[in-house]
Amino acid sequence: MIKKVILFSALMCVINAQAVTDTQKKMITTLGSIASIYDSMYAPALWKKEFSNWTLQAEVSIAREKILAKEISLSEYHKIVNSFILSMKDYHTSVRFFATEKATLPFMIRGSQGRFFFVYIDRTKLPKESFPFDLGDELLEMNDIKVSEIVNKIKSTLGGNADKTDQAIAEMILTARSASRAHTVPQGPVTLKIKKDDKEHSQQLIWEYEKELVLNTKAKVLTKKAEKKSFAESLLSLKMTTAISEDLEKQAKEDNLFSLGGKKSYLPELGTKIWSSSEESSFDAYIYLNSEKELIGYIRIPSYGAGEKESKEFKEIIKKFLKTTDKLVIDQLNNPGGSVFYLYSLVSVLTDKPLAAPKHYMAINQAEIIEAIDKLKELEEIKTMDDLKKVMDNEETISGYPLSMTFLEFMKSYYQFKIDEWNKGKKLTSPYFIYGVDKINPDPKVQYTKPILLLVNELDFSGGDFFPAIMQDNKRATIMGIRTAGAGGYVLSQDIPNQLGVGTFNYTGSLADRVDHTPIENLGVAPEIDYSLTPKDFQNEFSDFKDRINEVLKTL
Repeated sequence: MIKKVILFSALMCVINAQAVTDTQKKMITTLGSIASIYDSMYAPALWKKEFSNWTLQAEVSIAREKILAKEISLSEYHKIVNSFILSMKDYHTSVRFFATEKATLPFMIRGSQGRFFFVYIDRTKLPKESFPFDLGDELLEMNDIKVSEIVNKIKSTLGGNADKTDQAIAEMILTARSASRAHTVPQGPVTLKIKKDDKEHSQQLIWEYEKELVLNTKAKVLTKKAEKKSFAESLLSLKMTTAISEDLEKQAKEDNLFSLGGKKSYLPELGTKIWSSSEESSFDAYIYLNSEKELIGYIRIPSYGAGEKESKEFKEIIKKFLKTTDKLVIDQLNNPGGSVFYLYSLVSVLTDKPLAAPKHYMAINQAEIIEAIDKLKELEEIKTMDDLKKVMDNEETISGYPLSMTFLEFMKSYYQFKIDEWNKGKKLTSPYFIYGVDKINPDPKVQYTKPILLLVNELDFSGGDFFPAIMQDNKRATIMGIRTAGAGGYVLSQDIPNQLGVGTFNYTGSLADRVDHTPIENLGVAPEIDYSLTPKDFQNEFSDFKDRINEVLKTL
């Protein structure tokens, strides 16, 4: 509390010490309100100091100086606030602005070794007759500027977190810009230079542009009244996903195999299928025979933002794999994260032994403790499974994770732990398990025990970090690919009243602690077997990636 008062007082002293406009005063006051939330409830603050010498006070000072340097527009203010939040180098921290301006081009590129290739072309907008280019063709320039220069400029605005993840995000933003995320939004014609069959071609397109409609800068944003959540709502609202990945997921097209959270990924079929899941299934899954005459199962986990229905489907597929396959490939490439309990439900069918879950340092305040006291009183009244189901909105699972009287005791211990930590004078708890679940028990009926190869990359966020962390920490899978993004905690959201177009901002309420006591945050999950996509992959339907996977499978 003392730090918060000092921070706010410092801001007010600056405001009073020099001539500033009313708008600048509002900008600084709003910045101070945002900073106060991070000061109270941003769990990774001490880790950020250790990791990148980040301090809240220093970043507030930098933002304040930019605001006071000259009169600025709202869009410039949004960029300042966005840079302040990105300074934390945290894929969970983000802010959305009330702005409608945006622009897109109907294709997506991804890069390798400084070169950039088409990985998606929207043929409903760019038919082959008018846009005679294919996936794997190389984009060289846009309006006579090298693509690498444009991507690097976008990347420089992303906060400098994980280099490969920032690079991938910048490549995706290249053709999808939005003022609601403080992007600089282009418009008008754009001339592309494209390399196809070793020849360079020019093609002109035009940005699909939507103008800014929120012209009234005095439109006040009201905060939502806090409502008491049921236990089921509380558990389901515990998010392990990022605003960045949610945005990119919303932009996804069903036929874009490089989108986040897509049912199918860009990975080609690993062999001749002898069985595959139906088109109606939530999962792309199949069995194939490799050159060693082994039956290999393949299943893609597109995201962890699903529930009981998908959990049951996953279980049935793994049950089939248990009977028929020798090894399993799990593809979670480009996974945006989701629900921790859905994630746990999937883990439970991949083991015959309890697997250790990560612990979390959790930021707490008076509101959290009042909620913990109320929830604990309610839980103490539960005596039977019927009572528990009634409290859980008559559900038998939480996103597929089974309810039980044991789970009831876990929850009680979780709320009591928070209360005890607060009464010890702590604002950041010691490491403890989410809702008390210290071990993920094996499913009583389906327990896959054969070798698993888990594919990961730099666009696996949050839940997409936690799943491989659990599998690696418990030595349950071999990890192959690129280090995951490193979004290591759960996400909380906040709104504040303002007249500057600042909407909901997110902050990380916990810092996950792995079995070896290293954080997931910023470090991600490093694979045992590295593999980065090459130019040849992009131009030859990822055949090298496929071959390397099959080579690794032989060694498991």
